[in-house]
Amino acid sequence: MYRYFILLLAMLMATTTVAARDKHRSKPREDSTASERRDDRGRGRVCLDRVRGLGTQWIGEQGALDAAKKDWMERVRYYHGETFLDLSHAADFAKRCGRVSIGEVAGQVLYRCEIEARPCKGSFESLDAQK
Repeated sequence: MYRYFILLLAMLMATTTVAARDKHRSKPREDSTASERRDDRGRGRVCLDRVRGLGTQWIGEQGALDAAKKDWMERVRYYHGETFLDLSHAADFAKRCGRVSIGEVAGQVLYRCEIEARPCKGSFESLDAQK
């Protein structure tokens, strides 16, 4: 009796596993991901989805903006590789900077910046064009 129960349980689990596997295989797979690559139609280049960079607080807005750009480049390099790293190739660049200090520190105000941009792969340049 015990053997039949174990055999029945094993058969039930096997059919459930096969049915679940077939259910997942019948679904069409989507090739897109969160960082879906797509063509930037204006320039014919490959761009990814937006990446956000948030810098640390700095004295002066330019230092805060540089820190945000550095954070953006670090994130792009980590998740997408060095090919997309150059911010000058990025599309849809947007920035937001604001004051984060209440008072002044030695007459200086602290700022923090946040940037968002779509990293794009740089295109090849012809060597003949440089001559």
